Amino acid sequence: MPPKKRLLIVIAVVLALIAGAGIWQFYSAQMAARHSTLPKAVLKINGISLIVDVAVSEAEREKGLSGRPSLSPNEGMVFVFQTPGLHGFWMPDMHFPIDIIWLDDHLKVVYIQKNATPDSYPTVFTPSATSTYVLETVAGFTDEHSIKVGDVGEFTFAAE
Repeated sequence: MPPKKRLLIVIAVVLALIAGAGIWQFYSAQMAARHSTLPKAVLKINGISLIVDVAVSEAEREKGLSGRPSLSPNEGMVFVFQTPGLHGFWMPDMHFPIDIIWLDDHLKVVYIQKNATPDSYPTVFTPSATSTYVLETVAGFTDEHSIKVGDVGEFTFAAE
């Protein structure tokens, strides 16, 4: 085989390996984001069940949905606070808009921020009433399911 042809084959193989490694790295990052290690639960509100990641520690709450590429319509994240308060939320490193729903210690909706967008950062969204839980869902969830202040949610069971 002529040296020029052999060199072209080697270059093609190296490029294929680099491309394959890049695709694998991208795929691995996407799968890691989609398969959170946080505990899961089901939160039901207005007859709609959401599979939610449960963020309890300060580090989990601080990270939230940051860095995730997306959220399915039946997914969310619930943030659990030790004491009721005016817990503010912002959108650092977010890649999609969300609805933010603040709930009191009886899971009653006390405030809603619709369509919080990534470009709103560093704005902090703060409720007008104290809450113990905060639910983040895909943007449009509250309108699509007629979620309003006063509605009450319930945790139903742990998801696998």
